[in-house]
Amino acid sequence: MGRLADKVAVITGAAGGLGRALALELAHAGMDLALADIAEGALERVASELRASGRRVLAVPTDVSDPRALEALLARMSEQLHAING
Repeated sequence: MGRLADKVAVITGAAGGLGRALALELAHAGMDLALADIAEGALERVASELRASGRRVLAVPTDVSDPRALEALLARMSEQLHAING
């Protein structure tokens, strides 16, 4: 997974289950993360845990069924993680 270091991943459903597990693994591989979930409290707990590991983490409460919410997530990623080009 060395190729993943210092890249940015977007993970939806990141507050629990497979999304949380994936976030932990990708952070361990050296990736910065943009996390999205509708469960705001749980999302922030996961984000805090990952930030403690030294990774840059953006946590955005997001309803992925809402196109405007997804656009807001992408805008924040671009602004805060410089993750979107073009």
